[in-house]
Amino acid sequence: MNVTSIKPGFPARTLCVVAALLVLTAIPAAARAVPTLLMQAEEGAAAGPAPTREDIVESAASLLEMLAILENDFAQNSEEGKFGDFEDFVEVNYITRGLTPDTFMSGFALQWYFNDDWTEYAIIALPTDDPEMVGLLIDSSGRLLSIAELKDPEEERMFYGGLISVLTGKPTVGDQGERLEWPEPRIATSYGVTIYRSSDREAFALVGRTPSLQRGGADIYLSVPETFYWGTPFDLHLGTTSDEILEYKRITDFGRRAVGTLRTLGSSQLAFQGWQADRTYGTFQNLVDAEVVASGYTLETMCESYRLVWLLNRDRTRFAIVALPTAYTDILQTYMIDTSQIVWILTPSDSTWGSQAWNDILAEEEAAWRNSGAYVWPEALGVSGDQSEMEFFLNDTCDAFLLQLRFDVLREIPTYAYLSTTGVLYEKEASD
Repeated sequence: MNVTSIKPGFPARTLCVVAALLVLTAIPAAARAVPTLLMQAEEGAAAGPAPTREDIVESAASLLEMLAILENDFAQNSEEGKFGDFEDFVEVNYITRGLTPDTFMSGFALQWYFNDDWTEYAIIALPTDDPEMVGLLIDSSGRLLSIAELKDPEEERMFYGGLISVLTGKPTVGDQGERLEWPEPRIATSYGVTIYRSSDREAFALVGRTPSLQRGGADIYLSVPETFYWGTPFDLHLGTTSDEILEYKRITDFGRRAVGTLRTLGSSQLAFQGWQADRTYGTFQNLVDAEVVASGYTLETMCESYRLVWLLNRDRTRFAIVALPTAYTDILQTYMIDTSQIVWILTPSDSTWGSQAWNDILAEEEAAWRNSGAYVWPEALGVSGDQSEMEFFLNDTCDAFLLQLRFDVLREIPTYAYLSTTGVLYEKEASD
């Protein structure tokens, strides 16, 4: 067996994992016993200072990464390419006999889950000694998450409630009295989740994409014990307690709500356009006057921790609305919706690209602002070449403009947007 073969995306974060693998690869497969190595390391460190919570969590994360590597090794050497559970690892001498999922990892109990044909897995480590500590999850994609139990999962319970009811209902029985397995895959697909079951097929776990738009995060539901968790990509800097992770969730939820607001405003623009004889879009005040947007709101109060920049092109046949974070700017992302009705994530670009036409427009606008305190419509809005298109948007108070350069998507070149409010060139990426 080749224990060091790693699927793309597996991080080799710590020297603990690397050192252990170097030892493992020097031992015949039949003699490998991962916990033995770890117990020796713990004995050697016993005389030192007590480990901090950060030490414990980082060590647990390293162990999960090692288990994921061994899962990959087990599947490669399985005739059917299936992953294994804790008992399988004991059987092939990956793990010392006598250990259990509850005693393998100090301070954590392990749970193994698999999809229907055991070609996907999720290993979950839940804290046992420190109730404030985060849990951890790693899956067959190599994704490692910090997970925290949700204290009031009303929204998640409402969203996943129908699926949970199906999965916790009476088992479907076949013609021969056999218990039929999972519902059709399209049910899970409709919820955007992966359904896993425990080795004995009595408990299940749902792992789905988080609605907070935090990249790589997940909603997690365990049927035993019946609990909802929220997960985010593992990072010690985010914290090692559930409260710290949930505070991070609270902040990222501002971004989720901003995206929801942008989608609503995009639909409102379509409604307003439908009422116009010339099929034009409106300013923010136009939509308030038309009672498409409730009165009392402003661009600064529509989204908590965000402010909106509302822009139109010259003939009002295209629009762009940008949501800029006003708090937690090191965490929250910038979003934009435009005429395509796609919500874009705007990420500051390292690119220094710019056509002459692009640079001329920026220079013209900077000069106009210096001279009059207002931006103006540039005379030239296009660039040469049949593979690109430049668009200029201005807000109704003429103190913000957006310049977009759109490449042929077939060439897979990023779309760029420059916003005068921040003076930043962004790369656009669809949020979903």
